[in-house]
Amino acid sequence: MTTEKSFKTSYTQAREGNQEAQSILLNGVRDRLIRYIEKRMGLEARRKTEAEDVAQSALLDLLERLERFPKDLSETEFLAYALQLGRWRLANLFRRQRNDVGASQIPSPPAAPHPSTGIVTRDDDRIWTHKLIADLDTLYSSVLNCYHIRLMTVAATANHLNISEAAVKQRLSRGRKLLQDKMSKEWNRRDR
Repeated sequence: MTTEKSFKTSYTQAREGNQEAQSILLNGVRDRLIRYIEKRMGLEARRKTEAEDVAQSALLDLLERLERFPKDLSETEFLAYALQLGRWRLANLFRRQRNDVGASQIPSPPAAPHPSTGIVTRDDDRIWTHKLIADLDTLYSSVLNCYHIRLMTVAATANHLNISEAAVKQRLSRGRKLLQDKMSKEWNRRDR
């Protein structure tokens, strides 16, 4: 998607059944969904199935549920729900590969996303996480912001920040560790 306004227009038309708008919406999340699934698939899973197949299944599921979505859903919330469906599809794939029998222990995703429940599920947690990232040294906060908040790839983050991909990976690793330490300290302080 390019702008929130174009997303809203496509989203509204897609909910009304416009196939062209539905195609635009699904294509807007497809690449991110595939990258997300590839990151979470092990090598063994990749041998048996392609990430594109899992993503396609999640996108079809997303399309079937589209008319039940809230009217005021944001692009970030739409993407977060698509990723949630991808995670659910991937978990079911792993369950089938292990030949698990009986009732699935994997919870089904909700029938429709709820506004203001993105990757971090509560608004105050999301704001808190953004604040903690912003409080980090800019060396790390800029990379974390591009990669996790803006959902850019490592290559796109490297290009955007004019640094190497190896530097992006290193800063992501170190930044996550710093953020984890900062969150632990903050939670310990909150619990007192």
